[in-house]
Amino acid sequence: VHRAGAAACGFTLVPPRDKWTDCLPPSANDDYEFAVLVLMICTPATPDSKIVPFFTKFFRDQHVSAEWVRDNKKKLEGIMAKSSLGRHKKNTEFIIAASDLCLAWGRVPRDYTELKDIKGVADKVALVTVHTAFGLTQGIAVDVHMLRIFRELGWYPGFKLSYKNERELCRSGVEGWFPFSEWGDMNRVYAGLGQLLNDKESRQLVVDFFLEQTLAEDSECRKEDFQRILSVAKLYSYKYSEEEEY
Repeated sequence: VHRAGAAACGFTLVPPRDKWTDCLPPSANDDYEFAVLVLMICTPATPDSKIVPFFTKFFRDQHVSAEWVRDNKKKLEGIMAKSSLGRHKKNTEFIIAASDLCLAWGRVPRDYTELKDIKGVADKVALVTVHTAFGLTQGIAVDVHMLRIFRELGWYPGFKLSYKNERELCRSGVEGWFPFSEWGDMNRVYAGLGQLLNDKESRQLVVDFFLEQTLAEDSECRKEDFQRILSVAKLYSYKYSEEEEY
């Protein structure tokens, strides 16, 4: 199921989550790591269809750094207020908090636990930031899509807990049996798969792809795997919740 899901996101279909890295400045830029952090702070509860066009223009028009944020707080607030991202007051507040701490530290931390000291940054944002900015895999970044998909697949015990506690249970459970080599890419694969399943037309493409995989003579997908993916697809009449995305 995991390999077929990765294939669906990476090759057969075009997932929204594959695209957001394209709007970042070049990785050779001195402030690349801070730009990654700024973008990731704004991703909770916001689809990539809004993230990509906004940040493509934002990073093109502004040389975004911790110093730029410190010196242009009113400008940043105005840019965020005019954007279609939503949560513009929170995004502005969190970006300013990130700037203040990164200036105090003298750098963007390479340890995700340090990044969590920034207001508005929880495990998912921190883990994806260090993976994208530094190429470091320090855990599986679990989001709401992964919770829903993994719970339905039976990949962790689906107890009724608060979102924060269930996310921690899911992460510890999946990290316990998935090989470390797969950890870094799991958020891209399953968040991308979840965004596809949120769209009616894309959802049908995903189901058709898994059916083709199941029927192929040389496929590892079994009929039982297809039925499980079908049950996941049926869950998706879902709307984002801000609390769930932090």
